[in-house]
Amino acid sequence: MAGSDLKALQLESLLGATALILAAFVVPWAPIYGLLECTRILPAFRALARRRNLAVLFVGLVAFAGDALVSWRRPPLPVAPDEFSYLLAADTFAAGRLTNPTPAQWQHFQTPEVLVRPSYQSKYPPGQGVFLAVGQRLTGNPLAGVWLSSALACAALCWMLQAWVGEAWALYGGLLATCQLAWFGHWSQSFWGGMVAALGGALVFGAVRRLADKEGGLGRIGSVLSLALGLTILANTRPFEGLLATVPAAAALLVYAPRRQGGWRPFGTKIALPLTAFLLFGAFVTLAYNQRVTGSPWQLPYQVYERQYDAVPSFIFQHLRPWPQLQDASMRAAAVGTLADWRWAQGFYRLAFVISKFFGLWQFALGAALSLPFVMLAFAERWPRWAQVLQVAAFSVVQGLALERFLFWPSPRPLWMIVLLLALIAQAALLARYFPGFWERVTLAAIGLVAVGLTLETWRFHSHYMAPVMPLAVVLVVQAVRRGWAWALPTRAPGKILAIGLPVLTFAIAAAGAISAPGPLELWAQQRAAMQKRLESLPGHQLVIVHYGPQHDFYEEWVENRADLQHAKVVWAREGSPVEDCQLIASYGGRTVWLLNADHNALEKYKPNCAGSKGAPVPSVPTLESLPE
Repeated sequence: MAGSDLKALQLESLLGATALILAAFVVPWAPIYGLLECTRILPAFRALARRRNLAVLFVGLVAFAGDALVSWRRPPLPVAPDEFSYLLAADTFAAGRLTNPTPAQWQHFQTPEVLVRPSYQSKYPPGQGVFLAVGQRLTGNPLAGVWLSSALACAALCWMLQAWVGEAWALYGGLLATCQLAWFGHWSQSFWGGMVAALGGALVFGAVRRLADKEGGLGRIGSVLSLALGLTILANTRPFEGLLATVPAAAALLVYAPRRQGGWRPFGTKIALPLTAFLLFGAFVTLAYNQRVTGSPWQLPYQVYERQYDAVPSFIFQHLRPWPQLQDASMRAAAVGTLADWRWAQGFYRLAFVISKFFGLWQFALGAALSLPFVMLAFAERWPRWAQVLQVAAFSVVQGLALERFLFWPSPRPLWMIVLLLALIAQAALLARYFPGFWERVTLAAIGLVAVGLTLETWRFHSHYMAPVMPLAVVLVVQAVRRGWAWALPTRAPGKILAIGLPVLTFAIAAAGAISAPGPLELWAQQRAAMQKRLESLPGHQLVIVHYGPQHDFYEEWVENRADLQHAKVVWAREGSPVEDCQLIASYGGRTVWLLNADHNALEKYKPNCAGSKGAPVPSVPTLESLPE
């Protein structure tokens, strides 16, 4: 039941990792070193790394350019209702509004992940929508906001690593993260989000490390501002996971910073007070946004939506809410689907559900490629034989079971579940043994807290849930590569070969996942986008009434709209009763009306004769015409 965006669940990933291990022991180092030196690659890399600000800028530009190039060759389309919800928020913010009034005939515009009452807006926190809105305002395309968030996240990660692992390895880690997350990465080639929350996490952990290391002057002020900005971003993207991730960081700051700053009073005046002021401003903005969307500063749009449309609670320790009163069959189907998932994940299946989340986190963050440094580290630092055997076994079990097509769904096998859980626990224990330093333990604690938090949520795992701690996963990988760099054998340098080949392998795996054949939902998204384009090319404004059959797949949601419905070129609406449809047509008058059979993607012109008195139209038999090609 791991999210479908886990590109590491591929045979190519394991084969590539195996090939890199073999190359590390077979390929001689001397010719490669000579090539790197004569082409000036290594000297140029070291020179760039020493210019810290330029290195951060370079990583950001590489990410932005790669994202734009890949999107230009294969433009991503919104697929899931979540993506359309973020695009609604972007359209709203780009128009200079925080939310929109409830639309006329609002029952026709109910759609998953979107509020229509008390106002019309996305249910999600505004962080992702803000970046999409920036892209829309600057270029006319919200996708540019995805590239911007990707570039800033990779640049911030490089900046963070400069305080954690030093200049050269920070540049290496920034480029490694770019190979994994940017360019072909799921977060940078969709509207789901992930990069914005990763940006917040990188700012928080980079600032905490700098403040704990007694940074002063303008650097301290910049770090305090970065910390406040990072916390605000996390609160407005992934508030629950962001809170869990920052608990160890806050504890570390309170342990180190007062001593480094000369006591609690200097710490309070130099760090705590300005940080509080910045955070209060961020909190005020967030509460004001809630007030405009829900009518209460203390009510999140997410909470209001869940009460209206979903009986399933957000956490497993909560009770089911009363079943919502839903008139629309498609919205009822979505609520029933969520309830079915919740009921499936009970009893023994709860264990499988929990394991799937641990597995999903590990595979997205590391997978076969980025797990290799831990395997190499066990041998490079001559850990006890039992640790080496256990590390190889854990790697083999996790990556071997990743090849299973239906590992968790529809019927998990008890034996494989237990074996996988033991392998993941063994890997976690080995990481705790490999990384005994204070800041490394802070890293492991933050990742562990988020992992535990994910198991408390009732939803299936999606990669952007772990975005706040993704920068810390990069820290562990870079530390392992750095410590194994000096490992050498006669004429062979496995540590160096691994370090050089790892970004190439990571990039190749991401590219292979991106160019794979589209699935059913991606094909449907292409059909919807083509129909939207055809309708927009017609003269005048269009109104599409969507008919859903009783067996319609509720993931294929057609009713997704712009923020300003009255002025939108195309408006999509759910079918109601004949009287309700005529009222809808009257409210959005002057439009060509179409009827879409969503089960067959069949669009025909719809001309009801709505005749009635005193605003109560009575429909007659409609006439239909096919949409011209």
